[in-house]
Amino acid sequence: MKKALLSILLMVTVFSIAVSGAFCEDEEPPPICPYAPVGSAILYVYVDPARTVEAPKTINLEASMTTYDVLTGLTYYIRIWNVTQYDGVPLPIILRVKISWKATDGSSMTTIFDSVYLQETAAGIRYIDVDWTVPVNAKVCETSTVHFRRYWFDAQGKRVWDGYEWLATGQLGTQKGHLHVIPEISIGTIGIITSLFAALGIFMIPKKLRAKKT
Repeated sequence: MKKALLSILLMVTVFSIAVSGAFCEDEEPPPICPYAPVGSAILYVYVDPARTVEAPKTINLEASMTTYDVLTGLTYYIRIWNVTQYDGVPLPIILRVKISWKATDGSSMTTIFDSVYLQETAAGIRYIDVDWTVPVNAKVCETSTVHFRRYWFDAQGKRVWDGYEWLATGQLGTQKGHLHVIPEISIGTIGIITSLFAALGIFMIPKKLRAKKT
């Protein structure tokens, strides 16, 4: 009976790993800096350069939070949609885009994209596109946020910054958008199937032995 219960527990555990795709608990996202208010621009994360297929995401209605799950070493195609902070300012508009993330040694890191141009659709919707390869030393179970800030150059060629650095918002529009670094499933699909059959075998062997004894 104990072996049967152990086998069932093993099967449930393996199945849970296959469904969840991660082995960690969510941690609280980093606080919003006073200089980086949540903007009206919405964060989208895609897995293809054409930006047609979104990365896996979780929408928490209770917390009004949208989180994209990303893997280290892979490239994701980020779009910040409906940027209204610079309405009335004619193009071209130059931006610095920053992605904050935490390294495996616990240090806070930032990936910086300079000279990013604000784009505009035929319908007048403004947006930002950047491609980000998640660093291989990004810490698993930590969240990343996406910031942007306008700048220009004065007559002396000195860079002048706009007043605010903005945070891209989640798709519910009330909290900042997140990218959540998750671990890969190392055992893979074949490993999961093998583990299920192994667990079933543990359960079946005692029954066969009992049958021979009788």
